[in-house]
Amino acid sequence: MCPKQPRVMGYGRNTNVIVTWYSPLPRRSKLKMLLIVLFALATPVSGAWKEGHNALLPNATSGAGSKPLHIIALLDKDKGRLRWDSMMTQAKTHNLIVHPLPWLNANDFKHKSLLTQQSLKISLQKGLELNVPDEEVLIIAQDDTVFHDNLRAELEESLASLPQDWQVFHMCPRDLTGGSNQFPHTEPVRFKLTRTEEYEATQPEASKRHPRYYDVRLMQFMIREREHAFLGGPVAFATKKKFIPQLLEKLENYLGQTKNDDACLVLMANESHFVSREPQLCISGNFGHSW
Repeated sequence: MCPKQPRVMGYGRNTNVIVTWYSPLPRRSKLKMLLIVLFALATPVSGAWKEGHNALLPNATSGAGSKPLHIIALLDKDKGRLRWDSMMTQAKTHNLIVHPLPWLNANDFKHKSLLTQQSLKISLQKGLELNVPDEEVLIIAQDDTVFHDNLRAELEESLASLPQDWQVFHMCPRDLTGGSNQFPHTEPVRFKLTRTEEYEATQPEASKRHPRYYDVRLMQFMIREREHAFLGGPVAFATKKKFIPQLLEKLENYLGQTKNDDACLVLMANESHFVSREPQLCISGNFGHSW
């Protein structure tokens, strides 16, 4: 009998999948399963995942067999080990190539907002440096991001539903009911944004015409109602490499102001920026504060 595999870190309809076999496998099946395990162990993680860890076997929620997806995040293996382990486990589950950048020193900044601005800037710069085609979809994410357990399929479907001229797709606007940080990141969470009714009121036709996303009218609402409306819970968005120069240029207009990265992203939005509606594609893990 094969031992149980670790739980899948994520949330959604198929959270915490456990794979168990209860009967002996024929030799050919054993060989096939061995090849699958070796494939999972070889998932590329940009030199960041070098220690030996249990591999998650491919299942209905994994990205195995799909093209690797590049993700850029500020990570610190020593000071933020839980965040590091979470991101690297998800990299194996969803077939992500993680490009880790070092944490910034909080003592170098007078205000947290300035640190978050710089984090966003260097993450975008890193994306621009990657040796990938201009059309490549990249994910910029904070280190406490916990993705939907069926991330790759849901993200692909959401991106396919967007207008062809989309430039940015925000994956997890804040907040979940009761506050996103109260939930353990390994447990399933029911999705309901704190301000769902107000978000829906910005575009009442969304459920029928574009059920998977909100358009720029949501960002316009967020600008008016800044106190409790955010584009980051945590910040995590998809873009294409070719759009990064425009994003960096827009970001320059807000550097040095006391505006967090998600506030800058709201102000940077235009009609080619969209926000995940259903399903939400990530939540914040329960890792405590990093500032």
